[in-house]
Formats: sequence, C-alpha cells, structure tokens
Amino acid sequence: MHDCIKVIQIHFCGRLRNSNPCVVHKYVDAAEFLNLMEWQESREKNLAAHTKAIQAYAVLLGKISEGHQKLYDGRNDLAKAQLIQQIKQSVKELKNILDAIKKI
Repeated sequence: MHDCIKVIQIHFCGRLRNSNPCVVHKYVDAAEFLNLMEWQESREKNLAAHTKAIQAYAVLLGKISEGHQKLYDGRNDLAKAQLIQQIKQSVKELKNILDAIKKI
C-alpha cells in the first residue's frame, strides 16, 4: 500500500506540475496575449486544485492503510476497548479527510 501512496504523491503530482508549460511565443496583439494570460491563470488554479486533491487522497490512503494494519495487529482481540477506541478515532480522521477532499 505504501508504494501506491508514493506513486500517487510523486508521479501524479509531478505529472500535474509538468503539464503546465511555459508559454514563450510572440503574439500579434495585446488582446491575444491577455487572453492567453487569463487562460494560463485559470489553468494554474485548476492544477493547484488537482494537486491538492491528489495529496489529500494520498493522505486518505495512508490512513486507511494504518487502520487496516491496526485491525490486522489486533485481529485476535477485536473486542478490546483500546482497539475499538483506535478504530473510532481512525474513522473520525478519515471522515475529516474525506470532507476536506469534497471541499476541493
């Protein structure tokens, strides 16, 4: 699972960063240049939102992985109060992260 999270954090976010090319051209008039600048600004905001969403998704996967590991480690004593409390806390954290992703 950790390899999957690394791929998401590094590869996907890296691809988004690389998909924002620098624009180096000569333009016929100022209107074309201004239109291009507006488009570039819009694209940069879009890329920033996507990057933020991918990073939050990677955090979410990490928390799910931690929760699965806690369940596996405590598989012989699932009724233990401390384990139940840890699971409840993990569920709250997951809900918070999911809410944050929905707001993006």
